[in-house]
Amino acid sequence: MKWGIIGPGNIARSFVKDFEHVASLQQVVSVLSHRKKSAREFADEFGVTEVYTDLDEFILKNTAEIVYVATPHTKHYEEVKACLQAGLHVLCEKPMGINKQQYAELYALARQNNVYLLEGMWLRFLPHITRLLEQVDKGVIGNVLSVKASMCYKAPKDPDSRYYNPDLGGGSLLDLGIYTVFLSILLLGKPDRIRAVGHLTEQGIDDSCSILLGYDSGKHAVLESSLLFNSDQPAVVTGDEGQINILSPWFEHSPGLEIHPEGKEVEKWPVDWQGHGLFFEAEEVIADIKAGKISSSVYTPAISLTIIETMDEIRNQLGIVYQKYEDGPVED
Repeated sequence: MKWGIIGPGNIARSFVKDFEHVASLQQVVSVLSHRKKSAREFADEFGVTEVYTDLDEFILKNTAEIVYVATPHTKHYEEVKACLQAGLHVLCEKPMGINKQQYAELYALARQNNVYLLEGMWLRFLPHITRLLEQVDKGVIGNVLSVKASMCYKAPKDPDSRYYNPDLGGGSLLDLGIYTVFLSILLLGKPDRIRAVGHLTEQGIDDSCSILLGYDSGKHAVLESSLLFNSDQPAVVTGDEGQINILSPWFEHSPGLEIHPEGKEVEKWPVDWQGHGLFFEAEEVIADIKAGKISSSVYTPAISLTIIETMDEIRNQLGIVYQKYEDGPVED
C-alpha cells in the first residue's frame, strides 16, 4: 500500500520504521508538515518523493492510498476530515478529535465516502492485551470486578509543548489518561457513573487527574494520569476468582502478564516482539482494507465513541475547555 504521513515527528518515524516487520510491502510516498525543514528531513530519511507544507495541496496532489495522521491532538479533526472527503483511508493517532461530536462526524463521513477509518489506539493490538482478553474470556479470574490503572509521566514544564499547551490539546487526560479509560471500557464496558477530580494549570489544562468509574452491577475502575511524576505500577484486573497484573510498562512494551488465580500458583505469561509495536495496528489496517472493510472489528467505532464520551464527561467535571476548538464543555 502507498502511505502518506501527516506530522513527521517521532511517533511517525517509529511507525514507518515498523514497516520492516509487516509481511507485505508498504511504501511511504508523501509527507506533510507545516515546517518544510521537518518534512524534507523525513523525506530524506525514508526516501519519500512528495513533500508538502499545505494541507489543501497535499489533499489535491499526493498519491497515497492511506494517510497516517500523527500531528498534535487539536489538528486531527481538520486533517482527518479533509482526507476522508478526498476518498483517502485514514489511520489517526489517538485521540482522533477533541470531543464526541468530532468523532461522530468523522465516522459518519467515512461511511458516507466508503473509506476506512481507524483511531490509532495501538495498545488494543499489542500481544499482551490480546493475551489478557484471551485469559479473561477463558474465565481464569472469574467475573471481572475491577480495573486499576495509572499512567504518569513527569513531562518537562514547557508551556509550548504538547503536554502543557491548550492549543495543542495539552493535559494528562488526552495524552495519557485515555489509555486507562480505554482499558477500563475494554474490560467493563460503558460506565453508569463517572467521578473525576484533578488539578488544572493556569492555562486550564489538567496536570493530574483521578477517575472513578462506577457500574450498576457493582463493578468499578480506579484510574489515574499525571504529568507531575513518573510511575511504574502494573495495571491490575481483578475478578471474583483471582487477578491479572499487566506488568509495567503496561501501556506499551509490557514484558507480559502475571496471573494470580485464587488458590493456585502464580502463572507468568511473557510476551515480546521486535520493533516498536505499531506494526500490529498497521497490519490490522492493511488486512481490513484488503477485505473491503471501512472499520476495524477489533477496535470498533462503538468502543472509540464510548471512550471519548466518557472523557468528555471527565473534562466537564474538571472544567477543561479547549476554547479555540469548541464552544464549551460537551453536553449530552
